[in-house]
Amino acid sequence: MDLWFSTTENKAKLSAISVWKQSSSTIEEGKEINAYTISKKPQEQIRASRALVLYDKRNLADNEDDSSYRKGSQFQDNAIIGPELYGEHKDKRFNNNIMLDKAAADLLTQRYVSRFKFTPYIRSFTADERYITFNTGDVVNVNSEVDQGFDGANSNNIRAQVLKINPKYNKEGRQYSVDLMTYEAAFEDNSEILLDGALGEANLFVLAGAPSQAVTITFVLTAYSFGQTAIRAGNFASGSKVILILANGFQGKANGGNGGKGADGAENTSTAPPNNAGNGQDGGTVYDAQGVDTDIYFSGATQSAAYPTADGYIFAPNGGDGGFNAFQVGPVNWLGGSGGDGGNGRLPGTGGPAGAIDGGISGAGSNGNINDTGVGWGQDGVDNDASKGLAGSGIIDSGAANVVLFGATAARYVNGNGDH
Repeated sequence: MDLWFSTTENKAKLSAISVWKQSSSTIEEGKEINAYTISKKPQEQIRASRALVLYDKRNLADNEDDSSYRKGSQFQDNAIIGPELYGEHKDKRFNNNIMLDKAAADLLTQRYVSRFKFTPYIRSFTADERYITFNTGDVVNVNSEVDQGFDGANSNNIRAQVLKINPKYNKEGRQYSVDLMTYEAAFEDNSEILLDGALGEANLFVLAGAPSQAVTITFVLTAYSFGQTAIRAGNFASGSKVILILANGFQGKANGGNGGKGADGAENTSTAPPNNAGNGQDGGTVYDAQGVDTDIYFSGATQSAAYPTADGYIFAPNGGDGGFNAFQVGPVNWLGGSGGDGGNGRLPGTGGPAGAIDGGISGAGSNGNINDTGVGWGQDGVDNDASKGLAGSGIIDSGAANVVLFGATAARYVNGNGDH
């Protein structure tokens, strides 16, 4: 959060760190900025191209060691790492936090890196009272001689946030000391975001900094995905569009369904135990558009200059098999049934446990596999005594009017129970 005290309004102001605030005005040297009073100073200590926070402390009585926290969120921008800009990452490590959930943690790290991946500058100047048409916290465009383009002319594309407006008195009356800090937009409309790490339960809206207005954003995916819903569009404003470019052999998968539990056996009874074998569980979903229009490039030409050719896959996971009932092995003994096998997926489904009193004959079902084992992707589980889990989904629309697939050949896309 940003926190300021505005002396001109006599108010404390609190604002979420957002990279989507729009400029409210332009201030120019010689008018709003008194001539030759502006200076700028780098704030290298704030810059970070990679940020990390640990959260989800299950036992609040534990100490504050990292090992007491179960989850972490890391966001990094690899595009600026290289000989042209920065040779290596600069890290921001937030204090461990017991209050955050996944969405809040992802948003915190994303917004910090997006805002401060380039060295921010504090610009300080003096202004006359009659030209104070902006307030603390506003984002403004700055046109001054301390920022010049290659042609020597004043740069007029500097965005900065007003941090301080303090009055000062001299013989002529009252003037104001003003501080601004560089305000970098994370992603403008029609921009491209590279996601080159594993994506698990990823929310694209959060990874884009939670824009408040309708946008068109391209995401380039180059690694793999996992999770019950591996990737979801998120709560983009109406009229937004998401473009997914699968590149570098991206493997879009989700969790396989778990196998059902075997029914429990019984001893010293001639009455058959209940047939309570468990059903197999359904496989997960690779991409849920959540009502947001989406173009997905699997192969062929794309509109990206950096990734002109798509190369990726989406395979719906498999459902888990149903469990087995108990079976009689003597006049008064019933052995617990075997568990059903788990379905294939990026996180394979777990085989169901055998029922109680299995006598060492029944057993747990086999776990699924991360790779295809010959049964194919997007397959239902097997009906045993209990019902099968259904195949997962490659892509579901959830109300989106236009979800368009490019280059989605049979070798690259398996739909399962999805919408395409």
